[in-house]
Amino acid sequence: MKSLWASDVEIGGKNPLNDDLKVEVAIIGAGMSGVLCAYKLKEKGFDVALFEAGKTGCGQTKNTTAKITSSHNIIYDYLIKHFGQDLARQYAMANEKAITDYENIIKKHNISCEFEKADSYLYTNCEDNNFTKEFEAAKSLGLPVELVYEIELPIKIKTAIRYKNQAMFHPLKFINHISRDLTVYENTKVTAVTEISDERYNFVIDANNHKVLAKYVVVASHYPFINVPGYYFLRMHQERSYVIGLKNAPLPEGMYLGVDSDGLSFRKSKNILLLGGAGHRCGDEGKIDCYNYLKLKAKEIYPGSCVEYMWSAQDCVTVDKVPYIGYFSADNKNMFVATGFGKWGMTNSMVAANIISDLISGIDN
Repeated sequence: MKSLWASDVEIGGKNPLNDDLKVEVAIIGAGMSGVLCAYKLKEKGFDVALFEAGKTGCGQTKNTTAKITSSHNIIYDYLIKHFGQDLARQYAMANEKAITDYENIIKKHNISCEFEKADSYLYTNCEDNNFTKEFEAAKSLGLPVELVYEIELPIKIKTAIRYKNQAMFHPLKFINHISRDLTVYENTKVTAVTEISDERYNFVIDANNHKVLAKYVVVASHYPFINVPGYYFLRMHQERSYVIGLKNAPLPEGMYLGVDSDGLSFRKSKNILLLGGAGHRCGDEGKIDCYNYLKLKAKEIYPGSCVEYMWSAQDCVTVDKVPYIGYFSADNKNMFVATGFGKWGMTNSMVAANIISDLISGIDN
């Protein structure tokens, strides 16, 4: 079955690359991070082209739950302990800024994409001291959080952390709109990126049997296909998560994520309730039928509901839980990467666009 987002939006419509090309910035991958990066760079006056093997937004962007939030599961206590207060605050504030950036872009271009401000909740049904530590960590970083003991969902909880003024939207309606005025070559597979010595250009890109000369390259292809340098295949693993869309279920005003091992994700989209969970590391499927598990949970929590949509996403998770955003390697200041967003691709895509567009512009971020 299609994801909910792909059910009412026709994605794609751009032509493939059919000739050699010269461009200032070449972005590989036209998902949310690539498109936002192109948008930001074009606003700064750069000549930008996107190269997409499929169609715009056809990868993980169409499979997201599309929560725009800084509530990235249990993360902030970990970040403070491993990276310190200052770097943890940078992560938190960058993701809070991403929410505002989405809202500003949507208002500026009058984009009809079901954007809605809502609170986001992390909940637990366990007496867990680590959960309280997470709240204290998030609060110490300046995030808009409070502890609550009741939520609107028909499930039992012990405690929840409420993140105020977060957001949700329809990702394909958004990406379709902002990519209209961008140069995107769809059905254009990049097979090689080679560094060259040239007065104006630093790279030659092989795509659709054509050559693209570029001064800068941004690899935003979800999982980097270039192994050396970077060695990202050694520094990430992939996880799969599942979503079903329910009709005839009460629609919550907020967004929810359970942090326990059997925790579930909830959010609404118009008259559909999105219920997610049953995630696992790729290759560790075990004996559970993930969709059936969610269906059983749906019948337990919402007896009168029926399944209208089913889909899954596959996310790149880094070894230290922090996305890889910035220079592709320490030795090359003209190639950039955006990957390893975990399950938080919407805010981290905006963070990546802000950081990379600033780096290319020579702005300290």
